[in-house]
Amino acid sequence: MQLQPDLRHMAQCSSRGQAVAETVAGALLQEHTYWQSTVLQAVPDATENWLIVELRQPMALPHCIFGWCYSQQQAHRAVASIAAGAGHVLAVTECGQVWGWGRNAQGQLGLGHSRAWVAAPTEVTAALEGAWKGAAEVITSAACGDAHSALLAASGAVFTAGCNRQGQCGQDPALQLCPVFCQPSLPGSNPDPIKAAAVACGTANTAIASRQGRLLVCGDASSGQCGQSCVKQRCCWQLVDLGPELGWHGLTRPTAAEVAAAGGAVAQALPKVVDVAVGCGTCYALTDGGDVYAWGAGSKGQLGRGGCAKVQATPAKLPWAKRIVQMSVSLDGHFAAAVDAAGHLYTWGAGKWGQLGHGDTSKRTVGRAVKQLKQSDVLQVVCGSESLLVLTRPGAFLLPRSSQGLQGRQAT
Repeated sequence: MQLQPDLRHMAQCSSRGQAVAETVAGALLQEHTYWQSTVLQAVPDATENWLIVELRQPMALPHCIFGWCYSQQQAHRAVASIAAGAGHVLAVTECGQVWGWGRNAQGQLGLGHSRAWVAAPTEVTAALEGAWKGAAEVITSAACGDAHSALLAASGAVFTAGCNRQGQCGQDPALQLCPVFCQPSLPGSNPDPIKAAAVACGTANTAIASRQGRLLVCGDASSGQCGQSCVKQRCCWQLVDLGPELGWHGLTRPTAAEVAAAGGAVAQALPKVVDVAVGCGTCYALTDGGDVYAWGAGSKGQLGRGGCAKVQATPAKLPWAKRIVQMSVSLDGHFAAAVDAAGHLYTWGAGKWGQLGHGDTSKRTVGRAVKQLKQSDVLQVVCGSESLLVLTRPGAFLLPRSSQGLQGRQAT
């Protein structure tokens, strides 16, 4: 059977060590069936480089994955998407159930407790009814940060759980832990309430792209992640609406014709934010025109605009990023990657372990195309802590941690 990856079901960026391979291993393909937990298996070699060594064929159903049994009578458990953080994983099924396992010392699994570990997939939604007061919310996707998580519902509602010491769950930091998923209040009111279209979690931030194309951020504000007005506050637990507005650096003012087409409203004629990504103090927004805006911490060049500015409090356009369709950022590794409509991969930021794929260990302060993959059709990229996983047609590459620079090998 030929592998046909469904990009909607690829894993969100994860953090440390083997988590990258384990996360993608849990991703489902278009057949909507379980696949082995070692579909993509990574093992360390003698120099601690992580290499993809095997791409296995799917097993016939029923079988067991991570000790989580599946049968055709349990079709409602077919996984639709999966996300991984620093040490925890959330899987969302096709019918909106959420299952979690891994690290839970901060309550990031949302199970109602903060026991250190959960060693097997446990249904999270079983603990949600009380928090949601019986609301019939269908979860469509999840995002995981360092020690907190977020769920996105089909209604556009967002639910968060885990560490809230910097307000990253959208709750008053006086509540340091949120062991049960709760709903932060979104800006806006009737008749035009804000509804989320995408959500991302970073080390200590949560970012939301609304259905109206707005950008909302909460959590750590020390590097300008929540905008200029919140820098001195160090943290901002209320979701801040950052635009886009004409104050964004590099944002083109709409023409009179565009304003007229939008019914005379300048805001409606502006680009719409369709996706967000958050790393360790650095945030990125992708617009419907394929442009990328970055802001926050930039000491490792991860802002992608040249130089290493420590703080960029206003979203700024990356001039080299054109027709971008997908992006990923390392949760704690200070680098990022993007794929354009032509299937080219660009990487920038810290490169100490060769994770940028340019054949050296230098950092890059602007996005640069990865030459080794220039003839490949890159479909998707996932950043880990010190490595980068790329899905191409027809194989996959792991750009690993390496003292010798690029040593990626194609899966076979």
